This record gives sequence, structure tokens and C-alpha cells, in this order.
Amino acid sequence: MYRAYGHVLGAKPLKTFSAYLADGVFALHTTDVTLREIRQQIDLMQTELVTEANRSARLIERWNRRFRHDFSQISVPPQLELPVSPSKAYQDFEYTLLHEWKAERHDASSLPMGAVLDQYFLRQPPFDKDGSKEFPDAMALLALEAWCQKTKEKCYVVTKDKAVQRAAEKSDNLIPIGSLNELLSLLTTTLDHQIVGEIEAAVFRAPLFDEIEAAFSNNMAQFGGIYDGDRTDGEVHGIEFLALNTVSSVSVLRVENSKVACVLSVGIDV
Repeated sequence: MYRAYGHVLGAKPLKTFSAYLADGVFALHTTDVTLREIRQQIDLMQTELVTEANRSARLIERWNRRFRHDFSQISVPPQLELPVSPSKAYQDFEYTLLHEWKAERHDASSLPMGAVLDQYFLRQPPFDKDGSKEFPDAMALLALEAWCQKTKEKCYVVTKDKAVQRAAEKSDNLIPIGSLNELLSLLTTTLDHQIVGEIEAAVFRAPLFDEIEAAFSNNMAQFGGIYDGDRTDGEVHGIEFLALNTVSSVSVLRVENSKVACVLSVGIDV
């Protein structure tokens, strides 16, 4: 879920989620293993960013050598130092999660490995596919399962990972759900259907449709993309917006006095 938003906790659906956390509608749970994996991902992203920035600085220096006069040269940014793990970017992420969002952290790394190895050798989810080595996921799920059994609670497990979904489905206490938007939209089923209908109708009418298109056009440089096909996962950079074609559905996530948070399913050319 966090990767899907580029680990940006200020993304709109995550901000909506944090409002529900503040209201006590949801409680957020995570594990030490999950945080270590996120730390690795964020630190790698920052390392790649710094490496690319320094490469660009060297290219600018090379470009400037062609000029005889200073006024023709491009300002060269200073060289950046590679981040020391944990990077400040990860520290910001962790602080938000644990201190502002009050996430409960479960200790998965200290669990007996026997249960995980049993799943692995019996080819049980998340190890039910050839070449599966989902040890961090299996450990995190076991930690959540142990907490649920102890407290007689249930947990939503928000993930697009099919192996993790299959593993959660085997549990009586873990409820797999494919996206944060899907989780948030569950809460709107109790809203006045007339309000929801009016919101949905407004999205398809100009000028709001035009404003949506303008928002994509002005902010596309900030969008990150996660490749989710049958090849190796990766992140997609440098996405350019071309056109908004359709708005096919609207999920209302939260209704306040003067604001509505919703997610649109759109077809766009990029």
C-alpha cells in the first residue's frame, strides 16, 4: 500500500485515512519487519535520487566547458552526499506512522521461525508459488495473527500482493483487501445515498470535469507509477499527461461539512 503511493504519506487517500485514524474509526497496525522493508525501499529511492542528481551536476560541468565566458554557463548544483541509513526520509515516514498516526508496532522478527518454515516447506501461502521467498510477509502476517488471537480482534490486511492475500484468506482473523480506497469506501455504505449520488453526478459535469483534467495537466510531474504487470516490479518515472478520456466511477471515501474526499477511476493518455 505504501509503495503504491511512493511512500508519500501526504497523498490524498492516505491523508483521508489519517483523518479516520484521528477519529478512532480505524487503528493502524504494522510490524518491525514491514518497517525494515519500507526503510530499505525509501533509502534506496533516496540513494538513486542523489546519484542521479550528482550525475546531472557532472553533465552540467561538462556542458559549461564549451563556453569561454561565465555568463553563458549554467549554475552547477553542489554535490550531494549519499544518505546514511536510516535516511531522514525514512525517519520522517516512521515518525509520522508511529507518533502522529499512533500505529501499533508488532515484533515479528522475534517470532519462532518454525511456523514460517512449516509454511515454506508445506508450500502454503504466501509460499504456494514456484520460487516464492516471501519470508518478511509471512513473518508480518504471523505477528498480526498472534495479536488477533490474543485480543480476539480482526485486522484488515491492505495489499495488492496476491500471495499475501491468499495467506490472509486462510486466517479466521485477517481480512485481505486490495486497496486503501476499497477499505475507505466501505465506510460510505452508511452515508445518505442521495448525497453520494449528487457527488457522483457532479464529477461527470463540466466545469468539474475540466478542473480534473487541469489538475492532471498541472501535477503530472509529481505522480509516481508502480508497474504491476507480469515482469519484474519497478517504479515508473517521468510520466507526462496527454488527455483525460473518461471518468468511469466514483468512490466516496469521506464526507465532512464542507469537504468530500473521493477517488475517481479515470482513463487517461500518458
